[in-house]
Amino acid sequence: MKDFNAKTILSFSFPKKNSEIKVELVQLNPEQRIDIREWSKFEGESENKPTKKGISIPVESLPILIKHLTEIQNSLKK
Repeated sequence: MKDFNAKTILSFSFPKKNSEIKVELVQLNPEQRIDIREWSKFEGESENKPTKKGISIPVESLPILIKHLTEIQNSLKK
């Protein structure tokens, strides 16, 4: 989950039923990480907050993730 000391550099989101999925590039000194996480409204809250449902990976792993996601996408076209 995103640390409170993390600074968001880029953020994209897309809807998911009663929540949203956010893909963010965050600076968590001294490293940059990719955070892919479900955000939901909790009881008594007016805004979405990050949940434990997600993953945070170092930016160095991004090419591997993209490669495998592309392979999955290509297999869906068949």
